[in-house]
Amino acid sequence: MELITYIIKSGGVLVLFYAVYFLWLQKDTLFRAKRQFLLYGLATAIILPLVEFTKTVIVEVPEMTHALNTGISTLSQTPQQAEPIAINLWDLFLIVYSVGVAFMGYRFIKELYALLSILISGKAEKMDGVFHIKTAQKHAPFSFFNYIVYNPLLHTNEELQMIIKHEKVHANQWHSADILLANLVLIFQWINPFAWLFKNSIEENLEFIADNETVQQISSKKAYQLALVKASSSYTVPALTNNFYQSFIKKRIIMLNKSNSRKVNVLKIGIILPLLALFLWSFNVKEIVTYKTIPMAEKPTENPSTNAIPVVENSEKKKNVAQKNETPSITEVSSEPEIKNNPVENEIREKFSVKITKNTSNAEFENIKKELKEKYGIDLSYSVIRNNSNEITSLAMNYTSTDSRHGNFHETDEEGIEEFYFTIDETGIIEIWSEASEERRVERMERRTKEMKVRKDEMEVRREEMKERRKELDKRRVKMEERREKQIAVIDEERRELANRKRAMTYSIANSRGGSNSNVAVISGSDDSVVINKNTSDAELSKMKTELASKNIDFTYKNVKRNDVGEIVAIKISVDDNKGSKSTSVIKGDDDEPIDLIIIHQ
Repeated sequence: MELITYIIKSGGVLVLFYAVYFLWLQKDTLFRAKRQFLLYGLATAIILPLVEFTKTVIVEVPEMTHALNTGISTLSQTPQQAEPIAINLWDLFLIVYSVGVAFMGYRFIKELYALLSILISGKAEKMDGVFHIKTAQKHAPFSFFNYIVYNPLLHTNEELQMIIKHEKVHANQWHSADILLANLVLIFQWINPFAWLFKNSIEENLEFIADNETVQQISSKKAYQLALVKASSSYTVPALTNNFYQSFIKKRIIMLNKSNSRKVNVLKIGIILPLLALFLWSFNVKEIVTYKTIPMAEKPTENPSTNAIPVVENSEKKKNVAQKNETPSITEVSSEPEIKNNPVENEIREKFSVKITKNTSNAEFENIKKELKEKYGIDLSYSVIRNNSNEITSLAMNYTSTDSRHGNFHETDEEGIEEFYFTIDETGIIEIWSEASEERRVERMERRTKEMKVRKDEMEVRREEMKERRKELDKRRVKMEERREKQIAVIDEERRELANRKRAMTYSIANSRGGSNSNVAVISGSDDSVVINKNTSDAELSKMKTELASKNIDFTYKNVKRNDVGEIVAIKISVDDNKGSKSTSVIKGDDDEPIDLIIIHQ
């Protein structure tokens, strides 16, 4: 049971840390602070459930009191099989949990063995404080502590340099230790879904750290982003490693282009402190109760007229009590022979009733046990805990009859148990009851009846509210459909207008005389066209010139300018159809952006 409690508490700490991370820290660019926060979360989940505080509560108990307490729990003849079922459920949970831990541990060892096999089989070369292992296997690049593994044949030199810088950040900052710790915690918290999310967050943040520090060491952030997109590889990569190819490429690019968060945002980490304090106070404080006896001036006497069952004291017990100078606390109804309503056995039963209070002594329990065994064939066992005033604060009773009837009873009250009756009627039915508990049961039933009526009325009100909400939602749905139809009509109209504008933007170079700065140049003629776009290479331009010359059209181009990725941002073209129509155009993109499409109709 202690192991289950530890697992639940540890999982609760992980949930607290992940909730704070998800709600307040996930989108910040304070990657180093987030790494420390996540590591503290793992350490706290391991250590905090083991910390326990004690709180001592002093209860003042009168030396002798007959006041009835309010905590008795009645018990009818419940089968003893109920408790073993509960125990079996916990046992089943432990078995399932243990199987999961064994499987996760086996998987971890298997993955670690596979990783170490790759590192041992490769030839390591130390450069700049880290070991480089070049492999012929089609593995994606990865690092494990100060080892970097990659296949140089799968990457260009430029890509390889960026990959090595990225993996060196992982190696120099010991990111592999974070991943190993997260996987070890996951072995014991596999049943907790937040443990899986916590591990993913750690791996994700480590990649953000490596990306952020890598772009500071290279000249072009854009080239690094293109390498990330290009690096969406399908090659396998060993588990438990930091690898350049990660599935969340889009997130990494977004975080690279995100503005730096203010350092004051790190104060959001302090939100976890009151939550941990509340966790400690709620689950890690053990209450120790001590009793302090207060002497009373006069002992109150019990009014026998308040008893629910008329009783007379057993003469033999009365003698024993008188000899001990104690107030009698067990009474028994005078017995009369009763014939059990069983024509087969025709067994004679006696009506039996005994009152048990917080002052009942162990000797009196033994007398009750002996009488039940001799007269009724009932085996009774009991265990009691008493306070400093020798009053019973905890009582457990179990009984079994010769006709296989059995039951149990348990009550605990720090101020002393409430008096109750152990009875056997003329038919042999055994009952344990008290007047106060019966009154409370009736009160509970009346209170529940009232609560059910109130809930029923509330449900009716909610039902009516739901009907009104449905009507309102139906109205909104109709309005939204009408609005959507209007929007679709507007979009169609805009599309038609855009098409008209595109047609209006074209012009005929054959009818122009002089230069133009338009982004689209057209020579009207046949449907056969020549198209120049931002990605057209010099070789393709030369081929266009040759093809147009074969059709007696002179086409020249010059002043071709391209950006870092090879896209055309400016070009000057001249076209002469040798029929009296010629034109020269200079086409430029806005703000050094790539040019739009150029169409030359022949």
